[in-house]
Amino acid sequence: MDYSTASMQLNHVNDRVTYYTPLDRPFGLTYGTWTVKWWDWVTSIPTQINPGMDPNGQNANMKQKEQVWFLAGSFPGEGFPSRKCVISEDKSVLFPVVNYEINTYEKPEITTKSEMLEDVINDIDGVLEMKVTIDEIDIPCFRIKSDPEVFSLTLAEGNCLGLPCGTIDVAADGYWVFLKPLPLGKHEIEFYGLCPAEVRLGAHYDLFVK
Repeated sequence: MDYSTASMQLNHVNDRVTYYTPLDRPFGLTYGTWTVKWWDWVTSIPTQINPGMDPNGQNANMKQKEQVWFLAGSFPGEGFPSRKCVISEDKSVLFPVVNYEINTYEKPEITTKSEMLEDVINDIDGVLEMKVTIDEIDIPCFRIKSDPEVFSLTLAEGNCLGLPCGTIDVAADGYWVFLKPLPLGKHEIEFYGLCPAEVRLGAHYDLFVK
């Protein structure tokens, strides 16, 4: 996609829904830096209270510290959850439609940065289908690689990746949506991605902005 065109023409769906493009620097950071913050968020929360493994949204407010509210989809085997959460009207919203990370712990045969990047690129290249709607309106998503391309994560005990706690190096790629603050009221957000193994990952949210 021509990101310059996207920035000029595709930064809004209507007067109620606007979003950031890869050319923007939300709150002074690159889009890719925010995706790293999302990974840091989701892997720092133990499985039993992790928003990405939550069937109804009761854990959606865990570790929400930034100007940006993070939403999670689902993990393989977790089904397609329907969640409810409440956010303040000054919050932007970031979520992955489909994303993937690779680390040398899970794939010790990968030993270099270039091999890590090749692995995540190949995986996301294979995505079969994606869809995002907000209030039943189709929303575009953007493919965003992490910034930096390889970064460190400090994993919680009992983390969502199923790895031992500690620090690992990771590369990540995926398709994302980064909304500017939404108007007051209820908004329905639904998104999913179909991976090469034909696993459908995503979630439905009833998001209440107050």
